[in-house]
This record gives sequence, C-alpha cells and structure tokens, in this order.
Amino acid sequence: MPADPDRITSVLDPALRRPFALIVGIGAALAFTLFGLAKVEAFVDGRIELKLASQREKLETQEQRLARMETQIELIRDSLSDIKADLRVIREKMEKP
Repeated sequence: MPADPDRITSVLDPALRRPFALIVGIGAALAFTLFGLAKVEAFVDGRIELKLASQREKLETQEQRLARMETQIELIRDSLSDIKADLRVIREKMEKP
C-alpha cells in the first residue's frame, strides 16, 4: 500500500506544517549544497595534484640537467688543470737554456 504524502503532514498540527516543510526544504538545499561543494573541492584538489605532479616532473628534469652540467663543469676544470700543467712544463722548457 503506497504511503500517502499528505499523511506525514496531516499528523502535524496545521500551524507546524509550513515550518516543517520549510525545514525539510532547507535541509535538502543544504545537503545538495554540501554535496556540490564536495564535488568542487575534489575537482580543485585533482587539478592541484595534476599541477604539482607536473611541477615535480619539471623539477626532476631540471635537477638531472643541473647534474649533467655539474659533471661537464668538473670535466672542464680537469681539462684546464691539465692545460695549466702542460703550460708550466712548456714554460720551464723554454726558460732552460
């Protein structure tokens, strides 16, 4: 037997029917609002996570690039040290009669 929709409000005093309906309506509106806010928050969190992941990847790439550059700098320093040593030897040979 289907429930009569007026049965719930018919139990209430006629003076309380309107406030009861108002409270139920406000509750439903709040529930939908909170649900909507939760969805928006999840969407924003997802976007932030994507941006953070992208920034992490960029940072890792830059760190790898920096490490390669540091290696190249060390190789250049070593080469310069070798060149300085070679120049010293050449200078010493030129100074000897």
